[in-house]
Amino acid sequence: MSLANTNATRRTYNSPLREQQAAATRDRILAGLVQTMAEGLADVSMPAVARASGVSVATVYRHFPSKHALFDAMPEYIARRTGTHELRSPQSFEELRHSIESVYENVSRVDDVLRAAMDSPLGDTARRAQMPARLRFIEGFLMILAPGLEEPARSRLVRLTLILTSSGAQRMLSAAGLDAHEAADDAMWAIQTIIEAETAKT
Repeated sequence: MSLANTNATRRTYNSPLREQQAAATRDRILAGLVQTMAEGLADVSMPAVARASGVSVATVYRHFPSKHALFDAMPEYIARRTGTHELRSPQSFEELRHSIESVYENVSRVDDVLRAAMDSPLGDTARRAQMPARLRFIEGFLMILAPGLEEPARSRLVRLTLILTSSGAQRMLSAAGLDAHEAADDAMWAIQTIIEAETAKT
């Protein structure tokens, strides 16, 4: 084997390791962002994120060339932390009930730092930025599950489903003494009752 081939083999062999290291560094930086957001500040700086991450400012910029890029990566990171990245568009009411239960279970396991970050002013800004996509996602599967639902009932049900699948709903239902399974059953009862009542009008 020639030296060139040996080097090519070594580069191919090391590439997955470098990718894993880069992904780990990215997650470390995003964890630093969450830590900084949890302090409740109205804004964060790249140096503050670097300090919280335990990396240099140059490393932060190497992975996220701007603050905008850093915040753009946060929703996917939080989804992985909360387990909601695995959720798919439900194709049946049973799948929807299972998805709601999964959301409630995952949100209940969120640690205090991540919860504080999600409840912070910056977390609220990020949540608002993601809202159009969340509403489109909900509307998409409701059109499959309730194709006969007309406006304005459809839009109202989309907003209600958004509320019922939120972390705030999980906390309230948990405070009422319901576990994830019971809470999902109640949420599905509300959704299906509205669909049946509105569909009967047409």
